[in-house]
Amino acid sequence: MKFSPAQLRKAERTVIVSTCLFIVALAVVSFWVGWDDVQEPLSRVSLPLLLGLLGLSLINYILRGARWAVFAKQLDVQLPLSRMALYYSAGFALVTTPGKIGTALRLWLMHQSHKVPYVRSTPMLFMDNFTDLLAMLILALLGASTVTGHGAMLGILVFFVGGLALFFAFPARWTHLLRYLNSKMGSPQPKLFEAGLNLLSHLQKLFSPSVLSGTALLSTVGWGAECYAFYWLLAELGHPLSLMSATFIFAFATLVGALSMLPGGLGSAEAVMLALLTALDIPMPTALAATAIIRFTTLWFAVIIGFVVLPVALKKAKSTSTT
Repeated sequence: MKFSPAQLRKAERTVIVSTCLFIVALAVVSFWVGWDDVQEPLSRVSLPLLLGLLGLSLINYILRGARWAVFAKQLDVQLPLSRMALYYSAGFALVTTPGKIGTALRLWLMHQSHKVPYVRSTPMLFMDNFTDLLAMLILALLGASTVTGHGAMLGILVFFVGGLALFFAFPARWTHLLRYLNSKMGSPQPKLFEAGLNLLSHLQKLFSPSVLSGTALLSTVGWGAECYAFYWLLAELGHPLSLMSATFIFAFATLVGALSMLPGGLGSAEAVMLALLTALDIPMPTALAATAIIRFTTLWFAVIIGFVVLPVALKKAKSTSTT
């Protein structure tokens, strides 16, 4: 895993392009719906409301950063907490790029600065995404009774997440099976195969009941703050929903966005959010305004933070590696 200056510039251009496309898409939809009609709910967004929404997002980022530190401690990844927070925040800069480059960038920064082996840090990448997925599923299930017609999709998600948890919680059993299959079929890259088994053993440390429950709680509370922000926003725009309905819409849309494999869930999360809001009789102009604002204060706010701290993180990683 390596990030050259050229690769970083390419990734940054990808973020800029995705940002522009997002803005253009919102503008086109706004004019199609009726710009004047969209302006009315947007005018209700006061500075205290905007700051409050951003504050709730910061709570989410801090709790998820604390979860990252828990993963590091369990895997004996020894970095100062301030440096861990810096690298975690820098990863937000690339969340709208394909292939989870933002999370991979965090691993690269840790390797550059403190020579953390990738085989030890890679489980952090997996668990970062898994606990986010688990938290969103929990939140969606909490509000599922308020929005009908999505039981089948939630059932599939429960089966998928539960299956992943069972697989990685008991790697010893799967290791024996994989070794048996490897002995029968042979591996074209035995070193890579052994590295994969080593990765499974490290991952088991993060699937212990205490670690998984604690980090899942941090994720759920963090994303719960974003759900409350959505609930608050809808009330301020003049079309309040119950807290559980707002929680379901935000969590379910984010889940679909994550599973769509599109960078940052762009397009898919917004489409699902709009569909669910209008299905609950929220006027399209208000639904569009609410979707745009909540995505700015959650996704794009994180990207802005990442871009601000990324140069500092790169400089710190370089200076540490040369000392």
